Amino acid sequence: PGRTWRDLCFVTTGTVTTPVLFTVTVTLLSTTAGLAITVLLALPVAWLLFAATDVMAGFERGRVAALADVDLDDPTRRPDAP
Repeated sequence: PGRTWRDLCFVTTGTVTTPVLFTVTVTLLSTTAGLAITVLLALPVAWLLFAATDVMAGFERGRVAALADVDLDDPTRRPDAP
């Protein structure tokens, strides 16, 4: 029964968070593409796009780990120096 509730919470929170995260990503992507003709203006927006998607991916990894019992490693984490 506990697993069912966690799965239900995972799906329910996904219906709320996914449209918001998609909207932020598409808005930043289209703004970057629109400003591509002026590279100096597109660079900060592109940086913001990459930073925002990294934060949103971390949020989604945390949501999956908390509600679906699946640990996903951060793919951008650098290995420790020897």
